[in-house]
Amino acid sequence: MSRPRPVRSRFAAAALAGVTMFGAFAPQAIAADPSARSAASRQAHHEKLLVGRTGVSAAADLTPATVLSQINSSRLRYGVGMVTMDTSITAALNAHARYITLNAASDDGLSTEETSAAGYTAAGAEIAPYVTAQQSSTWAGALAGWMSDPYFRDVELLDQTISSIGFGQDGAVKVYASASTGEAPTGYPRVYPNGAGNNELTNGAPWLAADYNCSGTGFPITAMWDYMTYGQATQVTGTLYADGNVVPTCAASIAPLASAQGALVPATPLKTGTHYTGQITATLEVLAGGRQTVTQQIDFTTGAKATFVPGDQTGDGAADLFATNANGELWFFKGSKTGAYGHAWKVGHGWGSVNWLSLAGDINKDGRSDLLARRNDGAMFLYYSDGMGRLRSGGQVGYGFQTLDLLTVVGDMNNDGVRDLVGRTGEAKLRRYNLGATITGSVEIGHGWGAMTHLIGEGSFNGDVYDDLIGIASDGKLYGYYTGPKGNIVSQAQVGNGWAGWNALFVPGDHQGDGLLDMTGRNAAGELYSYRRVGNSWDTRVKAGSAFGTYRLFA
Repeated sequence: MSRPRPVRSRFAAAALAGVTMFGAFAPQAIAADPSARSAASRQAHHEKLLVGRTGVSAAADLTPATVLSQINSSRLRYGVGMVTMDTSITAALNAHARYITLNAASDDGLSTEETSAAGYTAAGAEIAPYVTAQQSSTWAGALAGWMSDPYFRDVELLDQTISSIGFGQDGAVKVYASASTGEAPTGYPRVYPNGAGNNELTNGAPWLAADYNCSGTGFPITAMWDYMTYGQATQVTGTLYADGNVVPTCAASIAPLASAQGALVPATPLKTGTHYTGQITATLEVLAGGRQTVTQQIDFTTGAKATFVPGDQTGDGAADLFATNANGELWFFKGSKTGAYGHAWKVGHGWGSVNWLSLAGDINKDGRSDLLARRNDGAMFLYYSDGMGRLRSGGQVGYGFQTLDLLTVVGDMNNDGVRDLVGRTGEAKLRRYNLGATITGSVEIGHGWGAMTHLIGEGSFNGDVYDDLIGIASDGKLYGYYTGPKGNIVSQAQVGNGWAGWNALFVPGDHQGDGLLDMTGRNAAGELYSYRRVGNSWDTRVKAGSAFGTYRLFA
């Protein structure tokens, strides 16, 4: 079976002793003075405070499959991808749920099983350290209880490292365990949504209604400090910006949680593909004595919907731009329908060894444009878009490309269903490669290309099924090179003049969402200009940005 991921201890024995069922906790039943609680009981308070608040009727109940569906719906809004049901751990989860039912009133901790206790099974004991339990007569109530807590919601169920999940039950006891390829984020302070991609985009979830003592329709942005050190948060203030623009908010102490947490509730729902910044400040009760004012920065990007528009990483239907600076930092510049590039933010570091990067098409078939990068040593790597302006590695896909220049990713030059990569050798020859999960093939498709200064893949330029090349000669003349069923150049025609003087010229994608690839160029002054493709020509250029002279531009 898939190995469940280890998680934080869920239910401390001290918190459960003498309680008929752990769901019997009500917020008002917890001691008002956090400093009077043991470390174990404070942890249990933090994790289980909202249990029993939902009261969902059986008539409106869900099934484990629909619970998974609702979790996946939230995960997609978070931009972290869907998880699958792991039926292989269901029997173990059911066994441990039975153990919880039989032993909830004992001194036994529920994250372990004692061999002498009623209901002990080897399978249940193995899964116990990885289980999150909830008392509810319905699956809808169990889901609401899990989603009510920032830890369970943001760090577990919506964690981007989860690969699969399983569910089990015994009567009113509902349990889940998840499997993943990595660990959940640790350490404090934390902000949810966070830079790992945890960001809810709607306020439609019923479990949010009673958690915050202020108004607003946006999903709360929560700061969490170490609840083993701090108690109640008061005097919560903060500011929030969306792509640099102020967002009205209401500050909340998240009553009745009041456990080292504060939140900003936006006046409007969060938007997809948007970079949010700001800060949350709160005065916290120090459990060891006194009070302390703390501030936590906000910096996250909301997940984007897949638009299938080439170059669009933010879900707004307009191509965006990547660039690196002299420090090897990767920056993301948000595009627009006009072709201009606006708000920018840093999305990576350690890119100093990458000297070329280009759109690679949708290699992993998730509806977003992926990118191909070449290092100084000639190794080629594929990077997948995460829908938030960031890239995750798809691994090395080729090597030995350090001697090529004028590299460009073309669409499909021979209509074989595979994108093509073209580059110029030191002998001024042009070679074509197949671009997929790996780069294969090497076919010479031309010679005598020494006078060319730029080579660009612009899709089909003459309206047939074969994607073509655009070349700019040193005299500024623009040529269209038309391809055929063998992926070679079958004809050419001059299609423009006056294109000299660019030190960078590339295709970032489709700015207009009209299905045609547009161009962007940079001049000696560091200014960017975008050219909208219109048929087999380009519209009047639009200034797209300035002060780009120190950047290495990647489309």
